[in-house]
Amino acid sequence: MLRRTVKPSSVADAAGLGGLDEAVDVFRKEEAVALRDDVKVLEARIPNWKLEKGGVSKWGESSERNYGAYMDFLQKYGILKQKVDPRSLITNELIGEINDFDPARITAEAKAYTVR
Repeated sequence: MLRRTVKPSSVADAAGLGGLDEAVDVFRKEEAVALRDDVKVLEARIPNWKLEKGGVSKWGESSERNYGAYMDFLQKYGILKQKVDPRSLITNELIGEINDFDPARITAEAKAYTVR
């Protein structure tokens, strides 16, 4: 994603050496392509941001079950030599503080947002 966001600026900088009008035109074209690509990436990722999809009930929460399955996978394929207790890797200590906001209000604000 970094490549897609930095490239428009780099191309426009290089074009700017040839003239300001050209730089603006190139930047707008490259920026549109990057934006389209970023939207595709977000559309693919957003369904996985749902709490239930991650097996959790609060934002930022780590699923002991999911980490355990990942540790088992790593051990099965020899990446880990011994079993690792997922509780030694994660903490949900700060979840209460992390979730001290109104998700419905934030979602409503995002839906009402318009690009200026």
